[in-house]
Amino acid sequence: MKKIILALATLAMGSSVYAACPNLAGEYTCSALQDQYDSLVEQSKINGVDVYTVTAEGISKTIFTDGKLRSLPDDEQVVNQKYTASCKGSSIIANVSADILGPQKSKVGNIKIQVNLKKTAQSGFEIKTNGHAVLDGQKQSINEVVTCLKK
Repeated sequence: MKKIILALATLAMGSSVYAACPNLAGEYTCSALQDQYDSLVEQSKINGVDVYTVTAEGISKTIFTDGKLRSLPDDEQVVNQKYTASCKGSSIIANVSADILGPQKSKVGNIKIQVNLKKTAQSGFEIKTNGHAVLDGQKQSINEVVTCLKK
Protein backbone atom coordinates (compact mmCIF):
# COMPACT_ATOMS: atom_id res chain seq x y z
CA MET A 1 0.00 0.00 0.00
CA LYS A 2 2.83 2.41 0.89
CA LYS A 3 4.44 1.99 -2.56
CA ILE A 4 1.10 2.72 -4.24
CA ILE A 5 0.71 5.94 -2.24
CA LEU A 6 4.32 7.04 -2.88
CA ALA A 7 4.03 6.31 -6.59
CA LEU A 8 0.73 8.17 -6.94
CA ALA A 9 2.02 11.12 -4.94
CA THR A 10 5.22 11.37 -6.94
CA LEU A 11 3.37 10.94 -10.22
CA ALA A 12 0.73 13.53 -9.45
CA MET A 13 3.07 16.42 -10.22
CA GLY A 14 2.08 18.90 -12.90
CA SER A 15 1.39 22.47 -13.93
CA SER A 16 -1.17 24.89 -15.28
CA VAL A 17 -1.46 27.35 -18.13
CA TYR A 18 -2.83 29.83 -15.55
CA ALA A 19 0.16 30.08 -13.21
CA ALA A 20 3.94 29.85 -13.37
CA CYS A 21 5.09 26.39 -12.43
CA PRO A 22 8.26 25.40 -10.60
CA ASN A 23 11.16 24.06 -12.62
CA LEU A 24 11.64 20.53 -11.26
CA ALA A 25 13.71 18.94 -14.03
CA GLY A 26 16.49 16.79 -12.61
CA GLU A 27 17.47 13.71 -10.69
CA TYR A 28 16.42 13.40 -7.06
CA THR A 29 16.80 11.17 -4.05
CA CYS A 30 13.46 10.99 -2.26
CA SER A 31 12.80 9.91 1.34
CA ALA A 32 9.59 8.97 3.15
CA LEU A 33 9.57 7.41 6.60
CA GLN A 34 12.27 4.73 6.28
CA ASP A 35 12.04 4.36 2.48
CA GLN A 36 14.39 5.99 0.01
CA TYR A 37 14.20 5.92 -3.79
CA ASP A 38 15.51 7.74 -6.84
CA SER A 39 13.28 9.86 -9.05
CA LEU A 40 13.88 11.45 -12.44
CA VAL A 41 11.78 14.46 -13.44
CA GLU A 42 11.76 15.71 -17.04
CA GLN A 43 9.86 18.89 -17.83
CA SER A 44 8.65 20.33 -21.14
CA LYS A 45 5.89 22.50 -22.60
CA ILE A 46 3.24 21.17 -24.98
CA ASN A 47 0.80 23.70 -26.42
CA GLY A 48 1.69 26.12 -23.62
CA VAL A 49 1.12 23.56 -20.86
CA ASP A 50 3.94 22.41 -18.57
CA VAL A 51 4.28 18.65 -18.79
CA TYR A 52 6.26 16.48 -16.39
CA THR A 53 7.51 12.98 -17.11
CA VAL A 54 8.28 11.34 -13.80
CA THR A 55 10.12 8.07 -13.30
CA ALA A 56 10.18 6.59 -9.79
CA GLU A 57 10.59 3.02 -8.57
CA GLY A 58 10.49 1.65 -12.11
CA ILE A 59 7.25 3.46 -13.01
CA SER A 60 7.31 6.21 -15.63
CA LYS A 61 4.33 8.41 -16.47
CA THR A 62 3.75 11.66 -18.30
CA ILE A 63 1.56 14.15 -16.48
CA PHE A 64 -0.26 17.03 -18.17
CA THR A 65 -1.40 19.39 -15.50
CA ASP A 66 -3.58 22.06 -16.98
CA GLY A 67 -6.41 21.70 -14.47
CA LYS A 68 -8.31 19.27 -16.71
CA LEU A 69 -9.48 15.84 -15.57
CA ARG A 70 -7.08 13.33 -17.10
CA SER A 71 -6.35 9.61 -16.92
CA LEU A 72 -3.13 7.72 -16.31
CA PRO A 73 -2.31 4.24 -17.67
CA ASP A 74 -3.21 1.31 -15.42
CA ASP A 75 -0.55 -0.39 -13.30
CA GLU A 76 -0.56 -3.94 -12.00
CA GLN A 77 -2.42 -3.00 -8.79
CA VAL A 78 -3.75 0.50 -9.54
CA VAL A 79 -6.38 1.12 -12.25
CA ASN A 80 -8.81 3.84 -13.30
CA GLN A 81 -6.32 6.51 -12.24
CA LYS A 82 -7.70 10.03 -12.66
CA TYR A 83 -6.19 13.37 -11.68
CA THR A 84 -6.39 17.13 -11.98
CA ALA A 85 -3.41 19.34 -11.26
CA SER A 86 -2.49 23.02 -11.34
CA CYS A 87 0.18 25.38 -10.05
CA LYS A 88 -0.17 27.93 -7.29
CA GLY A 89 2.95 29.93 -6.57
CA SER A 90 5.86 27.54 -6.01
CA SER A 91 3.44 24.66 -5.40
CA ILE A 92 1.64 22.11 -7.51
CA ILE A 93 -1.74 20.93 -6.23
CA ALA A 94 -3.13 17.65 -7.56
CA ASN A 95 -6.22 15.61 -6.76
CA VAL A 96 -5.84 11.91 -7.55
CA SER A 97 -8.26 8.98 -7.43
CA ALA A 98 -7.81 5.34 -8.40
CA ASP A 99 -9.12 1.83 -7.82
CA ILE A 100 -6.91 -0.77 -6.13
CA LEU A 101 -6.82 -4.40 -7.26
CA GLY A 102 -6.11 -7.44 -5.11
CA PRO A 103 -4.10 -10.57 -5.97
CA GLN A 104 -7.01 -12.00 -8.00
CA LYS A 105 -7.17 -8.76 -10.05
CA SER A 106 -10.53 -7.87 -8.56
CA LYS A 107 -11.22 -4.45 -7.03
CA VAL A 108 -10.49 -4.43 -3.31
CA GLY A 109 -10.67 -0.70 -2.72
CA ASN A 110 -10.00 2.83 -3.88
CA ILE A 111 -7.85 5.77 -3.01
CA LYS A 112 -8.52 9.53 -3.05
CA ILE A 113 -5.70 11.90 -2.22
CA GLN A 114 -4.69 15.53 -2.52
CA VAL A 115 -1.02 16.09 -3.24
CA ASN A 116 0.70 19.39 -2.47
CA LEU A 117 4.16 19.54 -3.98
CA LYS A 118 6.22 22.57 -2.95
CA LYS A 119 9.62 23.50 -4.27
CA THR A 120 12.09 24.04 -1.42
CA ALA A 121 15.07 26.35 -1.07
CA GLN A 122 17.32 23.31 -0.57
CA SER A 123 17.33 22.37 -4.30
CA GLY A 124 14.45 19.97 -4.04
CA PHE A 125 10.80 19.63 -3.23
CA GLU A 126 8.48 18.32 -0.55
CA ILE A 127 5.32 16.33 -1.28
CA LYS A 128 2.52 16.35 1.30
CA THR A 129 -0.19 13.79 0.60
CA ASN A 130 -3.50 13.76 2.46
CA GLY A 131 -6.60 11.70 1.84
CA HIS A 132 -7.89 8.21 2.38
CA ALA A 133 -7.97 4.70 1.01
CA VAL A 134 -10.75 2.18 1.40
CA LEU A 135 -9.44 -1.39 1.39
CA ASP A 136 -11.76 -4.35 1.91
CA GLY A 137 -14.35 -1.95 3.33
CA GLN A 138 -11.98 -0.39 5.88
CA LYS A 139 -11.22 3.34 5.55
CA GLN A 140 -7.61 4.32 6.22
CA SER A 141 -6.32 7.88 6.48
CA ILE A 142 -3.31 8.83 4.41
CA ASN A 143 -0.94 11.53 5.67
CA GLU A 144 2.48 11.19 4.08
CA VAL A 145 5.42 13.53 3.59
CA VAL A 146 8.09 12.83 0.98
CA THR A 147 11.23 14.95 0.73
CA CYS A 148 13.21 14.94 -2.52
CA LEU A 149 16.69 16.48 -2.82
CA LYS A 150 18.47 17.10 -6.11
CA LYS A 151 21.47 14.86 -6.71
